[in-house]
Amino acid sequence: MVGGAVGGQVGGEAAGAMGGAAGKAAGKVYDFGQRAQEATRKLQEMNDRIGKMSGLLHMVQTEGEIRDQLRSREQGDRTSSSARALMESDQANKDNQKEQTILLARIDNYFQSLENYLSAIANWPLDKISKQLNSLLPGDDAKGGTLAEAAQKLYEQIQQEEKDAQKRMNGK
Repeated sequence: MVGGAVGGQVGGEAAGAMGGAAGKAAGKVYDFGQRAQEATRKLQEMNDRIGKMSGLLHMVQTEGEIRDQLRSREQGDRTSSSARALMESDQANKDNQKEQTILLARIDNYFQSLENYLSAIANWPLDKISKQLNSLLPGDDAKGGTLAEAAQKLYEQIQQEEKDAQKRMNGK
């Protein structure tokens, strides 16, 4: 199908370039070839259905498949050197980009780590406040209790944290 698409492009370009009667003739030859391929494809599909019942027709189809495989093998053999050149150039390009890719990935990792640490630091007071507010609500711990008891407990924790902070500031 690729060959048909390329041929159509080439045929159309040739027709435009040649102009006049020669261009029209080239276009008609191309169209004829396309119609012949389509008719052949349809007949082969019909023969495939019939070939399931006929041994002789099945042999003809097998011969056609073998010819297709041989044709493909020849195309592969004849394009292998250029395919190797393409593969080698692609690998060289990837090898050259490898260190850049690694460097960019490492930079991304370090910046994301820094962002995570900054987020943790920024959220630390919110975490403390959330813990304190959660402790105000009854049922946060296994003991339960009243709201007044929870408020008293919170007050004592705040007092203790202030004392601990004062000790740290005084270097004790």
